[in-house]
Amino acid sequence: MKIGGVDEAGKGPVFGPMCVACVVVNENEMEELRKMGVRDSKKLSPKKRKKICEEITEKFETRVLKISPQKIDKMREEMSMDWIMVHAFAHLVKGVDVAYVDAADVNAERFGKRISELVGRKIKIISMHKADEKIPVVSAASIVAKV
Repeated sequence: MKIGGVDEAGKGPVFGPMCVACVVVNENEMEELRKMGVRDSKKLSPKKRKKICEEITEKFETRVLKISPQKIDKMREEMSMDWIMVHAFAHLVKGVDVAYVDAADVNAERFGKRISELVGRKIKIISMHKADEKIPVVSAASIVAKV
């Protein structure tokens, strides 16, 4: 079973692109992430984040979507920031069986349902706040997105 973890970094388009990352692992590889020292990217030094990011990208499938400030501005003419996030997350989880996502909406359940609707096929979405602190594959995605 393919498991994806998704998180974003840089939602403030004034300073640069928003990066949304998905790390894909097999069910039996979750423990390997823990052993690598994966945890919420905000709790790691830049040097440690970079080192762990290199290990993640060498060992696991990673997908990154960078959205420039200009693209965000253009998209904002048609949709809210929440919907931009939903579209980005949905794009990255295609092909996985289960996706853990760090909810970028005050209503985590609604965020997950919106992603599921856009994916276009049956997929289990587990959307929660602070998933980057709780779920290793989301922690890995938070590191990749930030680096």
